[in-house]
Amino acid sequence: MSASTEQKRSPGHSLLLWATREERAGTVRLICAEASERVLAGRDETVVAWRGCLDDLPRALPFELLSLGVGRVVLDLTDCGGPWRTEWSELALVAGVTDRLQVAGEPPADAKRPKQVLDADAMPVLRRRSIFGLGGVPDEQTPGLPDHGSPQQRLRTVIRKLAGDHGQAPEPPAAGWSSGALDLVSEGCTACRVCVQSCPTDALALQTAGRRAGLGFDPSLCIGCGKCVVVCVPKALNERGRLGPPALLGEPVLLELFEVRACSRCLTPFRGTGEHCPVCTYRVQNPFGSTMPPGWGPST
Repeated sequence: MSASTEQKRSPGHSLLLWATREERAGTVRLICAEASERVLAGRDETVVAWRGCLDDLPRALPFELLSLGVGRVVLDLTDCGGPWRTEWSELALVAGVTDRLQVAGEPPADAKRPKQVLDADAMPVLRRRSIFGLGGVPDEQTPGLPDHGSPQQRLRTVIRKLAGDHGQAPEPPAAGWSSGALDLVSEGCTACRVCVQSCPTDALALQTAGRRAGLGFDPSLCIGCGKCVVVCVPKALNERGRLGPPALLGEPVLLELFEVRACSRCLTPFRGTGEHCPVCTYRVQNPFGSTMPPGWGPST
């Protein structure tokens, strides 16, 4: 299987494919695999079991179901706990679908045992065939199937689609958001690019033009892991808190603009004094590639 095909068949592919071809997808109740034997569901609800804990459910998936025509999605967390359930509510608020995405802790009043619990990885999907039973349309050619891109890109795309072209990010509560993008600030960046290389979602970028350089940040791609802050040796990059899910509607910003010079040895732009960039300076001072730890030396 090619890399592109494997990406298109990422977790939830079967469920999304079902949604594109199911004409009467009213309410979908998503449950964890362990709840299959004891789940209670409302009338006319389609109950779908995820392969594991709902905490592992791709954040974009419930919203992609809504964008494909599912009327309502219920995340059944009856036997589940954890602060991450708040994240679903925050995302629904930003997307403007709080009436269509329900984070449920209790079954509805008319709940009863469903006749069938479907498997999210093996949904009952009939492929389109010709009148001769040949020429089936491949899954990846299904119009509107959103199962592509990185998890964060998928989440950004579907949240913006549901929020609409004029969607406005809600004001954060007094206590701040509990998840999502970091609120980053930068002062004293040396243009070493370590933070850029450490970011798993390419939310940071360093661009140079002549003697000027700028550290850019796209909050809509930030997942709040904080790796960039940890690896910043000069401690130029810091977080003031979290921007949260509303950052999915945000645009790239310039964190810091500064002057740089070219290293006389490797020509890499850097910020500072001297002829060499920090990497080349280290190599000149340590030609054999090793240094002794701080405080090491003969005892006096």
